[in-house]
Amino acid sequence: MEKSSASTIGLASGFVEPLEATSIGQMLEQLRNFERIVTASNGVVSGFLIEGFNEANARCWSGIRDFLRMHYDCPRRDTAFWRDVGALPLPASYAELKQCFQQRTPRLVDVQDYAIHGWQSIFHVINWLFVAAPLGVVPPEAATAELASLPAVSRRRVATRMAELRRSSDLA
Repeated sequence: MEKSSASTIGLASGFVEPLEATSIGQMLEQLRNFERIVTASNGVVSGFLIEGFNEANARCWSGIRDFLRMHYDCPRRDTAFWRDVGALPLPASYAELKQCFQQRTPRLVDVQDYAIHGWQSIFHVINWLFVAAPLGVVPPEAATAELASLPAVSRRRVATRMAELRRSSDLA
């Protein structure tokens, strides 16, 4: 085992507010992968595996950072806080996703590289959509154009489901 390489697990590798449950989830993912690596290597872990662990952990944290940054990517500028947040540069990885999301809804392929080497991402593509759409990161026109490109049978299924949702919300 290469002694000069080090890995961090738990809060030593990162912590995110206001999503502290995310940090707990990331720690569990770290422990799952640590156990997988140590078990598969019978306790003799190479520096290459340690580097892979650290790279995968860093990628997951980048996904968390980008997902959290998206929460603050809105046109609101009514207070000093929102003006300051609006003036901050976007991380390059999130800025590229945002460009895609301006034209279409998020896809699994967009966020799957935040989890590599057997790791699981904390946030699924549907989480990205649920945050991006209300904030305008995915504009209604992009979602509408995407729906229009679906086959007719799929469009009918979506229309039926939307009508059901409207009816159920009217009853509430």
